Amino acid sequence: MNPSPGDAVRDHDAVRYGSDSRSAFNGTAIRNGRNPYPIGLFAGRPRPLYVVREELFWSAALPRLVLVSNRVSVPDAAGKGTAGGLAVALREAFRAYQGLWFGWSGKVASQPASQPRMVDKGRVQYALMDLTSLDRQEYYNGFANRALWPTMHYRVGLSDFSRADYAGYLRVNRTFASALAKLVCPSDLVWVHDYHLIPLAAELRALGLTNPIGYFHHIPWPAPEVLGTLPGSTDLLRSIMDFNLVGVQTERDADNLRRGLIQELGAIPQTSDVLDVDG
Repeated sequence: MNPSPGDAVRDHDAVRYGSDSRSAFNGTAIRNGRNPYPIGLFAGRPRPLYVVREELFWSAALPRLVLVSNRVSVPDAAGKGTAGGLAVALREAFRAYQGLWFGWSGKVASQPASQPRMVDKGRVQYALMDLTSLDRQEYYNGFANRALWPTMHYRVGLSDFSRADYAGYLRVNRTFASALAKLVCPSDLVWVHDYHLIPLAAELRALGLTNPIGYFHHIPWPAPEVLGTLPGSTDLLRSIMDFNLVGVQTERDADNLRRGLIQELGAIPQTSDVLDVDG
């Protein structure tokens, strides 16, 4: 039996779940003073999860879904979008939701874009941001794929870090957040995808967004001893704390993330299901 909002215990500071929460959630709740909502961590595909704090609860019954991914798949005249597993999966999410899909258009422009190009296709709006050649080099080809991707896959010897690339990665996430914040309505659920956009929630919080923001990590999350070899990894862990729900592929990945939060950020296990992170 799945938990219902009535099964959850209201609490000012922490998340509590119903009697079936361990099988439904199979993860860890994290609380952090910087985030307006409790944070959850799950491995695999969770059943419906209800998080209750005061008079607010987060469930599947939200009016609009805002998807954010590195690339956006806009359907052509025949209704077909770009091939690829992530694109197909995200398009499926819009079968049940009216929504907005935000991300890189795949195009390179001579000048940085401050506002997205909007394309309406039925129930879905597509918000497309162009990157400059420097953005693509530093954010996409550079830190995301030459440094972060190999490290996340335990290929530390292949990781190639540069301060310029890392600065570009942060800059593009900040630019995306600035453009996206103007499009998000107060009741929207924001769902961010993959390693290109780990800092995005922190940037949105800095702009004042209090919406529930979820994140799914589509590649392995490595052991803290491995992730710690990458400069900037502690900042990435800290950025994770600004999401409300974090999804990873396996229980091993979830355990690696838990251990990283404990070892690198000093998270304190309050119970078997709750971590407390200060600041």
